[in-house]
Amino acid sequence: MHLICGDFLNYPFSRTFDVIYSSLTLMHIQDKAFAIRKAASLLKKNGRFLLSIDKSRSEWLDYGSVRIRIYPDDPWRIKGYLISAGLALE
Repeated sequence: MHLICGDFLNYPFSRTFDVIYSSLTLMHIQDKAFAIRKAASLLKKNGRFLLSIDKSRSEWLDYGSVRIRIYPDDPWRIKGYLISAGLALE
């Protein structure tokens, strides 16, 4: 196993995966539909995409003197993107 450090949206993956796990990462991605389609395209047949999203509706994360722009996750839109990408929900 090895760790890939790079931009998921632009990284040229050369293989597919049994499992893709994303925990609280979509809030940092503006084009959520594209990210979900890319994850779906990287799955092997019968692969699993495990996704957890943030409940916060804020557009900013504040860490003292550091402020990070985020893009809130809307559960109903995320569900639509997952279905549009051909993924089955469980």
